[in-house]
Amino acid sequence: MYGTILVQQFDLLNIGEDGHIYEGVGWDRAANNTPQYDRDSLHIAVMGDYTSWLPGTKALNVMKELVKCAVSKEAVYTNYQLLGHRQLQSRDCPGSRLQQEIKQWPHWGLY
Repeated sequence: MYGTILVQQFDLLNIGEDGHIYEGVGWDRAANNTPQYDRDSLHIAVMGDYTSWLPGTKALNVMKELVKCAVSKEAVYTNYQLLGHRQLQSRDCPGSRLQQEIKQWPHWGLY
């Protein structure tokens, strides 16, 4: 079970602007890009560059539903922490505009 949901550009579960989820390596595999968080994090991404604008409504809604699904299936603890990749490493992802958006979501975590 994961304690963190990490939002970035491409990873285990990828959300397209079309509102579809594209599976990378899936729910049950550890990522390999944030060593101190990989085993405890579900890595999800919205594909694209969100430095200046937000993903479309379809993509944002699917992202929110994916988080709810992860909690309901007990893949993520109910008290999970939501982070952007840039909070853990010197990276631009998930993009400045998307980072601003997810700061408003429940479980936003300061790291």
